[in-house]
Amino acid sequence: FRRDNLTYFCQILLLCCTAGTISMCFDSSEQERFDAFEFIVLIPLPTRSMLFMISAYDSIAMYLAIEPQSLCFYVIAASKRKSEFSTEAGSKYLILGAFSSGILLFGY
Repeated sequence: FRRDNLTYFCQILLLCCTAGTISMCFDSSEQERFDAFEFIVLIPLPTRSMLFMISAYDSIAMYLAIEPQSLCFYVIAASKRKSEFSTEAGSKYLILGAFSSGILLFGY
């Protein structure tokens, strides 16, 4: 892991942006009457992966940080259960992520 001033600054900036995103989720869910408690759980998990990715020193650590982050984003993309567009977006995102992950691992 890399630990320097730029890493600390980027991690603090990421945590501030995450706090802003969570507060916007509360406002958005009240306006749209969209009850998705998963957002409160699914936003800190990719944030932890992003913190790991910021301090990663080699490409294997970077890959291991990207995978849990992308899995949470698949679920967030398909979070509206009654919308077929949301389901389609989640499935397309999952397929493209699986192909790109396979190509990255095969080429590496």
